[in-house]
Amino acid sequence: MNIKHSIERQESEELSKFQALGLLYHMLVSAIQLSQELGRSTINVAQGIFGGEGWASEVVDRLLATQNWEERMRAAWAAVDNKAREVALRLDYNLFQNYWPNQDFYNSRWVVLHCID
Repeated sequence: MNIKHSIERQESEELSKFQALGLLYHMLVSAIQLSQELGRSTINVAQGIFGGEGWASEVVDRLLATQNWEERMRAAWAAVDNKAREVALRLDYNLFQNYWPNQDFYNSRWVVLHCID
């Protein structure tokens, strides 16, 4: 399966685990929107990608169980460690692509409410 994406800014997914998760979600949503039949195989591919990157199976299950972008952002924020969160917060999103639908993760109240470490 090939899914292409276009960006308006410099690539962020190689710099930020949090942004990489956002991109993966975009790929999953795009594939499922193309065909509901692709849903299961797309999730299998995502599980393989997550597993190949060392994510624990219970974390992968939690990430893939999300139903909307708010849940996805919360699950991804909880899944990454403090260092990855700091990287996500340090990126200049005027220069780097943000794969999330908003920048709520910049809001200190949101961070405190959704930070699990």
